Amino acid sequence: MKGNIMINTETAPATPRFNYLTRLINRARQTEAEGNSHTAIRLYFQLMEEHFGAPEAAQARECLLGMARQYEDDGLHHQADDLFNRLMSFDKWAEEIEAA
Repeated sequence: MKGNIMINTETAPATPRFNYLTRLINRARQTEAEGNSHTAIRLYFQLMEEHFGAPEAAQARECLLGMARQYEDDGLHHQADDLFNRLMSFDKWAEEIEAA
């Protein structure tokens, strides 16, 4: 599955965290663009779980939603359902964290 994937090339303050998260989201997007969906999904979830609250984590979630929708459009309903279910589980976890 390949699509129009934008790589973040905007300049921002050069902090180690920014550089790491920017590189990680860009790597996930590039991996997705190259057709390696499983690795991209793993990287996107890693961003969401390990860097909850960061803008790149929100971007990763949007990328995963896009992938799930693309799976659905491609008739890959099992993969779409799995991804949507993982996202719903993450959202539930995130709500619990924010409520704590």
